[in-house]
Parts: sequence; structure tokens; C-alpha cells
Amino acid sequence: MSAADTLSHALNITPCPAGQSVRDRDRIRCLRGEDILCSIGRERHVVRHTPIFRQGEPATHFFRVESGAIRRCRVMADGRRQVTGLYFPGDVFALGDSRVYLDDAEAISDTLLMQVSHADLERLDISGSCLAQRLLGHTRRELSNAQELLVMVGRASVRQRMAWFLVTMADRLGFVGGLMPVFELPMARSDIADHLGLTVETVSRILGELKREEVIAVLTSQKIAICDEHALREMTEDLSSAMPECGFQHSFVHA
Repeated sequence: MSAADTLSHALNITPCPAGQSVRDRDRIRCLRGEDILCSIGRERHVVRHTPIFRQGEPATHFFRVESGAIRRCRVMADGRRQVTGLYFPGDVFALGDSRVYLDDAEAISDTLLMQVSHADLERLDISGSCLAQRLLGHTRRELSNAQELLVMVGRASVRQRMAWFLVTMADRLGFVGGLMPVFELPMARSDIADHLGLTVETVSRILGELKREEVIAVLTSQKIAICDEHALREMTEDLSSAMPECGFQHSFVHA
């Protein structure tokens, strides 16, 4: 019995939308998105640096990060790499890949994923449900994030790119430790460089400059504290009109 059949049996409904009554569909709409996702998905443990999928493979599943971190990247013919996305707990990826996966996805660290089959989801009529609303919200947010990254890589100076990255990571990963936001970067400097279109040397140089200027504090090789958030945000102010409004409040199904 498939995951979709298990959920349908528990709800006493037929999984095919054409066979569902109005009452059956209403019962799905009343379920929390978390309940639906856990019922049709399965957990997948991925060891650090292990691929989840490769570019060009059939896009059979999408994923939610439960713990750990994921990078999506595309390798050019000349060997250069572009990190197209970074995903942390609560983030969803590969939802918009229709027929084949558009790039590679790899675990940055040991990671736990919720893996959901597109086919199982499509067999259920989730229109109007909490899950459908959150899936739509995630799709819009991911598009906005991609547009913002495009502007940063295409138009921003190296300092602006690094400032934007640090503010973004503080928003997504940060916690208040004393008087300043502190966060731990799970990725290597090479991932940051390939995400922002920089070299590893440039990433290290800009971080060093910001540290000397007391804009940030480098507590360990991975842990960063934001000492002057206003200064960081000022560095990207002249680009704000070119970027879509994009809050990094990832509350996909955990909300």
C-alpha cells in the first residue's frame, strides 16, 4: 500500500480526486499541512556530501529539510560551479522542478529530509487546504529569493554581496546571543563563493575587512556574530529598489 493509499484509508476516502465526494475533500482541507505531509512522505537520512539527486534525473519527489543543510548547484561545462540555493530546517526544495531536476542537490552536513512523491501528492485533492496554501507561498518565496540572488550576483559589488549574504543568513539561521545575532554557517567558504559569484580568496578578504571594521565578529571558523546590523543593511540600500520584497521567514509546514 502506497503512502497516499495509507492516508486515504485512514480518512476513509478514495485517493483519486475524481472519486472524492465534497465531504471527503473537506476533510482533507481541515487537516493541518503537517499531518498530510507526514502521511504521504517518508524520512530520508543523507550523509554529508552525499547527493540527493543529479541534474537531469526525473523529478519524482520534493523535499523538506528537517535538520542539517542542503545546497543546490549547477556545474558548467568548463568545471565552474554555481550554488543556486541553500536550504535549512523548514525549507522545501525541488517543488518547482516539473519533469527533471534542474540541478544537483547535495547534503552540506548530515541531514534529515522529508521526501514527498509528486505522484502521491497529485493523487489527493488538496485544493483549498492549508498545505496547498503553504506550497503556493513557498513557491512564491523561492522565486523571490532567486530574483534577489540574480540582482546581487549581477549588479552588486563584492562587499554588497557579502553584506547581503550575512544579513540573509542572520535572518534565516540567527539567534539572539546576548546583544547581537549569532549564527553558525554550515557551509564551506567555497560554497559561499560559488553562491555569490566570488572567489574563496575574496570571501575571506571581505570577511576580514568586516571583522576589522567591527561590523561582524568571527567567533569560530563557522560561527559569526553581527556587531553592526545597520551598517550591513546600509551596504545594500541602493539595491533595494531593484529587488523584490523578500522576508526570510520560512514557516512552510511547521507553522
